[in-house]
Amino acid sequence: MLLFGGFGSKVMLEIVEQLDAAKLPLQLVVICGKNDKLAEAFSRAEMGLAVAHRGFTKEVHRLMRAADFLIGKPGPGSVPKR
Repeated sequence: MLLFGGFGSKVMLEIVEQLDAAKLPLQLVVICGKNDKLAEAFSRAEMGLAVAHRGFTKEVHRLMRAADFLIGKPGPGSVPKR
C-alpha cells in the first residue's frame, strides 16, 4: 500500500515504476487522495504490477489491515486506529 497523505504525491508514481521494474510479485493499492492528476496518471500507466488506485477515502484503516506493508510519509494517517 502506498499512502502519502490526503493529496498524494507525484513521487508515488516513481515508486510504483521502480517496483514494477524490479519484477516483484506484488499487488499494490495506491491512495491518491484528492490528487485527481495523480489518479489519472495511474489510470493511463501500463505496468506489469497489479495496481489499484483510490481517491480520498475514509477507509484507510481497512486497507491498511489488508496490506502486508506500507510505503508512505510519516503522519497521523499512517498510524492505524485500534
